[in-house]
Formats: sequence, structure tokens, C-alpha cells
Amino acid sequence: MKKPLPGKVDIIDVTLRDGFQHEEMFVPTEAKLWIAEQLVEAGFRRIEVGTFSHIKYVPQFKDILEVLKGLPKREDVEYTVHALNTKACERVAAALEEGVQIDRVLCGQLATSEAYARKM
Repeated sequence: MKKPLPGKVDIIDVTLRDGFQHEEMFVPTEAKLWIAEQLVEAGFRRIEVGTFSHIKYVPQFKDILEVLKGLPKREDVEYTVHALNTKACERVAAALEEGVQIDRVLCGQLATSEAYARKM
């Protein structure tokens, strides 16, 4: 039995977070913002921006607050960040108090290996 195709599909772009998080060379804030603008212009309405994890583990996001402040201000675009521990959640709360647009916070993570689980 064939199932009908859905009438609508939501695509969440993860270029800014997952695409950059393991890059060895730091991607400048201006480049991240340019890519975000291009994604919005291309029609993406759900974008994972980055993580508030400690920069020791993901140095690519040492500029997360500056990136959030520079994103296109759009009511029709949902910006998501990751906050995987209490300290990161506190940083999200502080960013919200500064007036940045954060529409969704992902607060959980599953380890993909035993070694990674022990590091977490």
C-alpha cells in the first residue's frame, strides 16, 4: 500500500552549526552572517545557528553571541541553538536578555560512541 506524500515538508538547515563545528580554521563572523543571509534569501525558514557549548570543545562558536546579534531579523525565520548543559542554558538566557532572536533551544544529546559518552 502506497502512502500519500505529505502536503508540506519542513527543512532545517544546519550549515552554520553542524557544517562548521569541526572546521579547524575559524570561520569569521562576517562569513557566517553572509551565509545566514543567503540561506534566508534562498527560502530557508528554520536554521540551526550554533551552540553555546564551551569554546574549549567547539571553538568555532566563540562568536555565537555576535552571530545571533547579526542575523537577519525575521519573524518568519526560526533560529535554533544548542545548549547541552546548565552553563550553556544560562548563556542562552543571558543572550535572550540582550534581545537576540532565539526561537528554539535544543537541550539534549545522544552519544554516538562510548568514548564520546565518557567525554560528555
